[in-house]
Amino acid sequence: MDNPQAKRYHDMVKAGNGYDAFLDWLSYQGRAEDPIKDLSMTRTAWDEILDMAEKYNQPGRFTAMIGFEWTTNVEGNNLHRNVLFRGDKTSASQIVPFSQYDSRDPEDPWAWMAEYEKKTGDQLLAIPHNGNLSNGMMFASTTQTTNEALDADYAVRRSQWEPVVEIIQPKGSGEAHPFLSPNDEFADFALIDGTNLNGTAAKTDEMYQYEYAREALKRGLA
Repeated sequence: MDNPQAKRYHDMVKAGNGYDAFLDWLSYQGRAEDPIKDLSMTRTAWDEILDMAEKYNQPGRFTAMIGFEWTTNVEGNNLHRNVLFRGDKTSASQIVPFSQYDSRDPEDPWAWMAEYEKKTGDQLLAIPHNGNLSNGMMFASTTQTTNEALDADYAVRRSQWEPVVEIIQPKGSGEAHPFLSPNDEFADFALIDGTNLNGTAAKTDEMYQYEYAREALKRGLA
C-alpha cells in the first residue's frame, strides 16, 4: 500500500472498478512499462503461486503445475507464452518470472530458461499462444528484433524450448484458416481473424501464413 500506483489499483478494485484498473494496467503493457515497479510485489505473488501449486498437487491424482505467462504484446500483437516448470517449489523459488518488462523479444526467454535450467537442474517448457491475434508475428519468417531470416540455429532453439503450441482457446482458433486451407471444410471453425489482440490494427491476407499452426509446422519442416 506504500506504492502509489498499487494503492490506486487497490482502491479501484475495492470501489467495484476492477475492470477499469485492468484496462489501465493494460495500457502500460503495450509500452512494456511496469506501472508498479516493485520487485517485492512480484516476489510475494510468485511465492503465493508456488505455495498453491505445492498445496494442491496430488501425484497420480491431480497435477498442479507451477507456471507463469510471459505476456509480451508488441503494438497489440499477441506473442504470449505459458512457461511451465517440471520441478517443484525448491527450484522455482530461486527466481522470479521473466516478464515483458525484462524483454519483449521472444528469444530472450529462451536464454533465461537455459540459465534457469543450468542453475537449478530443473526443466522448463514454453507454450506459445495460438497466433491468430499476432498479426503475422507469432510464426514470422524473420527474427523479431533484428529482422533477420530464420536459420537452423533458430529452428533448433525454438524446437527445444517451444516444441508444442496452443491451437485454440476463447480468443479463437490458431490451427487453420480458409485462406490457407480452402479445401478444408472445417478450416473456418472458431475464427477470430479481423484484427490483433488489442483490436488496434487491421488484418491483411499476407499475415495469415505467419499465424496458423499448420503453416508454422510446414515452415519448420522446410
